[in-house]
Amino acid sequence: VLGFSAVWLVKDVHAFVAQVLHGVTIDQLPDREGQSLTINRLMSPHLREHPWVPEVYENLSKFTQLSGAHMAAPFRPADDGSYSIELSETDRNVLETTWIEIEECFIELTDMLLADLQRWITVKRTLPRKKNET
Repeated sequence: VLGFSAVWLVKDVHAFVAQVLHGVTIDQLPDREGQSLTINRLMSPHLREHPWVPEVYENLSKFTQLSGAHMAAPFRPADDGSYSIELSETDRNVLETTWIEIEECFIELTDMLLADLQRWITVKRTLPRKKNET
């Protein structure tokens, strides 16, 4: 969602999209003021309506690369100071409330993406059509 919303921060959307499609990462591209499209810059337009975005991004980014969060996830401390480990197809040690929070975040992020898509459709409808477009 944050990467998609970058299109609202750049001068030339078509040039931006072309560069991304050719492998340039978003953080290497400038916004309309010439500033890098860092993750903080991408989050800033969303903060007023969705103040939870930085916390969710920080927590989720721990799992986008092999990190300490991945390594520690299967370990459970025991009362005697030792640890147990469980590797399975299910996450029995994840609280139901955690799954509910994940689902709620997914719904919010989907709503954010749909709002951006609706905005994009509105912008595209207001642009003059070329002669060969129908």
